[in-house]
Amino acid sequence: IVGDTMDQLISVVNELHDAFSSVKMSVSLPLPQIAVVGSQSAGKSSVLEAIVGKDFLPRGSGIVTRCPLVLQLVQLPQTNTEEWGEFLHLPGKKFFYFPDIDQEIRSRTREIAGEFSITDRAINLKIYSANILNLTLVDLPGLVSNAVGDQPADIDRQIKEMVTRYISPPNTIILAVSPANADLATSYSLQLAKKVDPEGVRTVGVLTKLDLMDRGTDASDILMGKVMHLSHGFVGVVNRGQHDINTSKSMQSARADERAFFQNHPAYSAIADTQGTEYLAQKLNYILLEHIKSVVPDLKLRVDKLMDSTKKQMEKLGMLEQKRMDPGATMLSLIKAFSDAVSHTIDGGSTDASKDLLGGARLDYIFHECFATYVHGLNVKNLTDEYIRINARNMAGMHASLFPSDHVFTALAKQQIERLEEPSMKCVQFIYEELIKIVDNCAVKIDRFPKLKQAVVDLCRSLLTSIARQPYRTCGLS
Repeated sequence: IVGDTMDQLISVVNELHDAFSSVKMSVSLPLPQIAVVGSQSAGKSSVLEAIVGKDFLPRGSGIVTRCPLVLQLVQLPQTNTEEWGEFLHLPGKKFFYFPDIDQEIRSRTREIAGEFSITDRAINLKIYSANILNLTLVDLPGLVSNAVGDQPADIDRQIKEMVTRYISPPNTIILAVSPANADLATSYSLQLAKKVDPEGVRTVGVLTKLDLMDRGTDASDILMGKVMHLSHGFVGVVNRGQHDINTSKSMQSARADERAFFQNHPAYSAIADTQGTEYLAQKLNYILLEHIKSVVPDLKLRVDKLMDSTKKQMEKLGMLEQKRMDPGATMLSLIKAFSDAVSHTIDGGSTDASKDLLGGARLDYIFHECFATYVHGLNVKNLTDEYIRINARNMAGMHASLFPSDHVFTALAKQQIERLEEPSMKCVQFIYEELIKIVDNCAVKIDRFPKLKQAVVDLCRSLLTSIARQPYRTCGLS
């Protein structure tokens, strides 16, 4: 019962991971997790696949992992024979064929990171099986020295900074993967882990490729903690080689060969019980549970504070009342609030002091001071008695009459009215721009619903644009 209760802690932490991944807001809450760090060729993917017991991670040349993969392993009852994966971005869809998981990871990576770049946006994947232990692992891009091909020139810096951000929080366990057939002093993963965890209290070392070491050499001193001290020590693993993968060697056979390797090797037989993938998974499960137990009080305090601050923001925005309202009524209420704000801005009555004319006052200024002043300042141009007499005679032709035709007045008036066309069009433009500002300023009333706000603003802009074009069409300018 105690074991089941402890495993539920990992499930709760996984739910928090999913919740914070789903919301579009920055949440500063470092959750317990295990970050997998290693160079591009250290064998990270092979370690993770061996822990899961399935082929499901993308492989290839260059940087294949270009965004964090949050891998949540969920242990099912032993009576359950089905195994499947689920992505957070594809809710409700189960992947029973694990190569499809590989393809979906590739597709999702291209979608969020493009063809060659890297991104902090994570892919969340849950794997359900009776043959795994409850774990939360974050697979990070492999550390590299130089850019290759079309990769960004500073790809090495970008990856290093991303990995550092993930492993810096004190609630993160660092799984530092290093190849045994290379000098441990040059291990990128251990160098980076030492910078953020100098005492080695939250770093677990993993040595891969033990079977590829030069004949006559071994890593027993490293595995027994004689070379580098880590509180959780080092665990050696023997993964499938590329030939094994190409020939579809099963995970069960690989684990059997791994056990035989440690049991039969003269340097490792004495410590065989504390080596291998199976032991590594058990060790990580135990470490993660103990770590979660130690941080639960602080984590609960942080979650409570976050809930309180969020609740206060929701109360301020009226979002708590929204739960008790019909969605349609809520939308109408918001649109009415926006409409009232526009009317209030134009009709006046603002209680906020300002050094500038706003809303209706600004519209009044444009109409009655800017435009009116220009009109009153117009002088009658070329409208002399002689000019009128000439146009009257021109209109009468050879048929002189005592009273001039009304067409004379129409022609002369039209000529003077045409002088109002340019200032009138400018007045329309000024009024249009001011009304757009009013709409944008009043749209803050529906800020908490960005899509509704955008739809309302777009509709108002479209309507104002249509109305503003009418004077141009009337004057034959459109």
